[in-house]
Amino acid sequence: MNDEELIRASVSEVMDLFKNPTKENLRGLINEDEVDLSTLEEYDIDIYEFLGHTFKHFDYTINDVTVDGDKASANLMLTNTDLGAVVEETTTEITENIDDYADILNGENGRKEFMKLFFDKIYEKLDASEETVSTDATLQLNKVDGEWEVDESSMDAVVSAMYGGLEL
Repeated sequence: MNDEELIRASVSEVMDLFKNPTKENLRGLINEDEVDLSTLEEYDIDIYEFLGHTFKHFDYTINDVTVDGDKASANLMLTNTDLGAVVEETTTEITENIDDYADILNGENGRKEFMKLFFDKIYEKLDASEETVSTDATLQLNKVDGEWEVDESSMDAVVSAMYGGLEL
């Protein structure tokens, strides 16, 4: 295999984990020591369940690959449900009908139950969505000991694009 083929294989290996967003596949991509999950955990929201719904409709295309010595870039077209639009729509619906949630909010665990309800509504919309957005992104790679590895610093922009452009 030449460098371009190896790069495409490396990128596919990472992107395919998101196309099949199981806890097992995504566990290696989330450094729980570096990512603050405390807010989600406070509300009993499982990050892997969230990602499973978020990436249910995810797909990608590897376009141009450019190699310059031990550095390379892969231009990607990332397609997914627009998480930002789903969150905005859900927030608007809940806000417009906030009185319907008074019993939940005023309950003993009101805030926690309300957040669970909020996320459940987001999950329903993500799962049912047929609308997707496509975003261009560039993934950087470095050749280390003869292997092409994804440059972690370039993953932030790629992940944002995978959410439909929403920055989390």
